[in-house]
Amino acid sequence: MPHFPDNQDPVDPRRELGALVAISTGGAIGTIARYGFELAIPSSSGGFDTAIFIANLAGAFVLGLFATVVVTHLKALERFTPFFAVGVLGGFTTFSTMEVDTVQLIRAGHAELAILYLAATVIGGAAACLIGQLIPGLVKSRSGNPPTGSEILTTGAKDYSLNLGNRTPGKGNPPSRPAKRHGSGTSGLER
Repeated sequence: MPHFPDNQDPVDPRRELGALVAISTGGAIGTIARYGFELAIPSSSGGFDTAIFIANLAGAFVLGLFATVVVTHLKALERFTPFFAVGVLGGFTTFSTMEVDTVQLIRAGHAELAILYLAATVIGGAAACLIGQLIPGLVKSRSGNPPTGSEILTTGAKDYSLNLGNRTPGKGNPPSRPAKRHGSGTSGLER
């Protein structure tokens, strides 16, 4: 049996394979959906790709909504994150196509439109994600009552967001283990 340091768990290859299959399947569905979306909303010549713009904003909104609902209301849906959030939404949205469109606009002499497209996509995507995160709070707050406007503005960021880097023990998350020093203690390496 291989040895794993105290702060690492062995990776279950079956679980990893299942996640890869879920992501691949979701990615195929999302990519096909985006292709259909592009066929339904043709882009104008000389302008930016409207379908990609709308797909990126819609994907940001749905991801914000999904992540918030999973974290605050329906933890059972967490197992669908690789399929839906990474696969479907990752295939439906496209950062690379937006970048290519931006460069093509600049090369065609439409630098102002390129900057507007880039800014609108980034700022609009952040706003769409935030709106998606706030909607569950509009439906039901932690107290069970609809939240007030000031409650949404003051607690929205901390109560309705997905924070993967700071897991709090006692809130359905395992306690984090303290960092351990390995070796003689003089190397400065921590794991």
